[in-house]
Amino acid sequence: MKLFETHAHLDLPDFDADRENLINKCFSSGVEYIINIAFNKETAISSLELAIKHQHIFATVGYHPHDAQDFDAEIIKKHAREKKVVAIGEIGLDFFRNLSPYPVQRDVFANQAHLAVEYAFRWWFTIVKRIRSATISSNKRA
Repeated sequence: MKLFETHAHLDLPDFDADRENLINKCFSSGVEYIINIAFNKETAISSLELAIKHQHIFATVGYHPHDAQDFDAEIIKKHAREKKVVAIGEIGLDFFRNLSPYPVQRDVFANQAHLAVEYAFRWWFTIVKRIRSATISSNKRA
């Protein structure tokens, strides 16, 4: 059986002290691939840097609903064509905490979903969708 970690944040400062050791433990324990998930401009960059450094780690690029007010489509466009980027995400709606206003979250989610379609020139390119307390809203067409 192949193990594939689909949602990690190994680039965060919490792991600075032992990141390489943790990554090595993952791979020595049977995990074959890891997708490191970005959620803003800074993690888009750090996630891609981590993926470039490790053959079996891949990255995403995107803006979490909490960071929707900082959305910059150019960051996504810049990084989405990188070979090690496999998805746009973490994107979606989060009305539980409401750290970004609903209209901003909705517009940014729709924009990123459209970018995912635009960059789906690779058959496996996808999105990583984050939905909390917003299920009905997330399933409406943009």
